[in-house]
Amino acid sequence: MKHVLVALLLIACCASARALWAPATHEQKPVPPEWVPGETEKSTLTEEVILSREWFPFDVVEFVKEFGAPNRYLVSKKRASGYTDLLVYDLPRYTVGLYVPTPPERRMGAIIVLDENGKDVRLIK
Repeated sequence: MKHVLVALLLIACCASARALWAPATHEQKPVPPEWVPGETEKSTLTEEVILSREWFPFDVVEFVKEFGAPNRYLVSKKRASGYTDLLVYDLPRYTVGLYVPTPPERRMGAIIVLDENGKDVRLIK
């Protein structure tokens, strides 16, 4: 839990660099194929769904099956236990981050929604 809170604070501090999401703490890597097979369709996740839906699958593979492939996979430069890596969905006005473990594990830690100013709009646990 401490790792999730630290990651949230780091993201909040660095969210102004939205397209890079916190380049000082994370690096972009290819999306793991065990989570997102090559034939996976593009994202169908919408702002309406992420802001209003009450329940989301917390299994990475099930989330991707339902909402399509994420835009980016960001890996923490500081390896630690817990959920420090992110699958990122870039929506027109929001960025959605799924806190994920190291593959092949599939259980997500949390989903965070940030607005275009980097403000935390929704945290789903």
